[in-house]
Amino acid sequence: MTADPDFVRALKRYARRRAAGRPAAEWAVVAYIEPEDEAGNSAAWWREAGAVEAAATKQARQLRTDGEPWCRWLGRDLRIASDRDLQAYFVTVGDDLSAWSRLRLDVHRHPSRTLDTWTRKGRRIRSAVSKGAVPTDIPLAARFARRGDGRRSLQGL
Repeated sequence: MTADPDFVRALKRYARRRAAGRPAAEWAVVAYIEPEDEAGNSAAWWREAGAVEAAATKQARQLRTDGEPWCRWLGRDLRIASDRDLQAYFVTVGDDLSAWSRLRLDVHRHPSRTLDTWTRKGRRIRSAVSKGAVPTDIPLAARFARRGDGRRSLQGL
């Protein structure tokens, strides 16, 4: 199965931002304005900025619009955030930056294979969680009926 190149690129950006612990910026400020050419055209280069820096700058624009869906890590790009299988897999990783660094290396070395593996693992996790309740009439079953809520409770699935 061939993965969509745009989706793989978004997954790489997602893993890179998560590994760095750097969420998507909600503001952009002008970094450089090119001088006008003989036709009177000029260009501006924008860079990401925080709200404090944007408030202190005259030339800033807000990237996030209230009421629009927003991914914490990719901003307006919701491809990764809307993929339930990938999000189920990412729940097992949590906010551990060292784990995200390993995932970032995996997705940069073998993007399509990694995407397939993560999607498959996420699908297995979702199916295991949705299978329903454990019977409680077996000794000790009531104690272990509830799924663990620890950091890596779904990692082995």
